[in-house]
Amino acid sequence: TYSIDSSPLFYSKMGIMNIYFTALGEHTERLTGIMSQELRSFKQLNATAEEIERSKVQILSSYLMGLEHTE
Repeated sequence: TYSIDSSPLFYSKMGIMNIYFTALGEHTERLTGIMSQELRSFKQLNATAEEIERSKVQILSSYLMGLEHTE
């Protein structure tokens, strides 16, 4: 059994994406390898400027929508 989650952190000039998991001890090594492989694959995708801009707009929109629900 395992759980994988991620969360972005926004700063004025940069951001951080936390990716983390929990797993039973016997699955930790295998899951670490799988996550490392996926991150390497993602890095090799070479996103276009248009894809990056679309992602930025999506992140900003999600952040702003979240602000509307804080009271």
